[in-house]
Amino acid sequence: MHPLLNDAEDSIPSESSSIKHSPAAIASIPEQSAHPPLFVPLPKTVAQRYYAILLLYREPRYRGRVHAVRVQIWQGSDLVNEIQGEHCIGMTPSDVIHYVEAMLGLLKETYNIPYFADIEQLDPD
Repeated sequence: MHPLLNDAEDSIPSESSSIKHSPAAIASIPEQSAHPPLFVPLPKTVAQRYYAILLLYREPRYRGRVHAVRVQIWQGSDLVNEIQGEHCIGMTPSDVIHYVEAMLGLLKETYNIPYFADIEQLDPD
């Protein structure tokens, strides 16, 4: 048998290993509170940067039809603006793509956002 593969007998924990990891043994280990918590501050440019999230309201099945689209514009952790949702009933898939491209054009012009930071798919119901 290959040395990296265990026999079935080897996979059964021994008594000593189950004792080492018992709740009583773990509780007796002193906490390592001698070290202060670590903190890395974010650069100010990250907190001030604008980004956009595209919200797609679509049927939950794979490649379901898009019901509506909406965009949220964030600056750091603050929601600063939105492009209100637009229903896509009657639009072909290429119409939806052109509409999303038009939203990106507006985002680039207004906030210098060239692409969506994230795309969230939401159930339209």
